[in-house]
Formats: sequence, structure tokens, C-alpha cells
Amino acid sequence: MLVNNLAKFFLLTISLISYASARDNLYMGLSMGGTSSHFNLDRDLAIGHKDSSNIGKESFNCGFFVGYNYLIKESSIFIGFEIGAQNHNLEATQQENTFPPFVNYMTKVRTNNSLNGVFKIGIVVKDLMIYGKGGLIRTNWIMSFMDQSNGRTESSSTQKFTKDGSILG
Repeated sequence: MLVNNLAKFFLLTISLISYASARDNLYMGLSMGGTSSHFNLDRDLAIGHKDSSNIGKESFNCGFFVGYNYLIKESSIFIGFEIGAQNHNLEATQQENTFPPFVNYMTKVRTNNSLNGVFKIGIVVKDLMIYGKGGLIRTNWIMSFMDQSNGRTESSSTQKFTKDGSILG
């Protein structure tokens, strides 16, 4: 039949508002912002034809995080870690006429959430923290591909999978 492959994807999440409450070295909070995505999808069709689609979309997101910071004694250096989850509710759809006028393809990519974990290291100067962080993110995806020839769905394929990425900041 057909094979879908999420060849490349770019997911950028920006927190516009973040609130944290701290007790000792432990903190937790909420974040809100936006997510921008770009997908490059490759397909192998049954007739030996290769095809690709480029899809992009933006969405609102919200999430929560929990972390711990430890100030190294007799220094201004701290280390920490943070885990969190984001809800993206992101869905991108694209229709294409690959072999006009015979075949109309519809590709849909959707994600609802992602989980992340980061390690932080930095310095503290009075009430100011300056740090860098790095970590991993895992995002759940559902991808659908439908052949809608002659105004009806001839064949369809749906795949669920996860993609891992990196966080640097």
C-alpha cells in the first residue's frame, strides 16, 4: 500500500508567561506560550512513486514543571534539574493533488503533549540566577495519510509514534 515517514520535524516552544513557587530548593510552576512546528513527510506509494509534503502550523500551549536547585557550599555555583509536561493540541493538515485529476491525498499530523527533562548549571549573584540548561524532550505523534480519489476515501494509513529531541538554553 503506502508508507509514511516523518523525515524531519522542527518544534519550537516559547514560554511567554511562567510562574513558579519555591520551597527551600524545590520549585514548581505553570507556563503558557506558543508552539511552532514544521514537518517534512516522505511517502513511498504502492506504484513505486515517491512523494513528500511540507506542513507547518502554530498553536497555543500550556504546561507545568517541577525542579530542584542545589547551591554548592561556599560558592556561587548551583546545579539543578527540572522535569515538565506541555500540552500543544497541535494539528496540521495538507491536501495535495499528486496525479491530477485522479488522486487527492490528505496528510494529517497531530500531537497533544510532550514530556521533558533538563539539567541546569549556573551562578547566583544576589537575587539573580544566570544559567545554561540542556536536556531531552519526548513528543507523542499521530500521523494519518488518506487517498481520497474520486471524492471518497480509497485507502488510509495511521501511525502512532514518539520522537525525541534536545533542549538547549
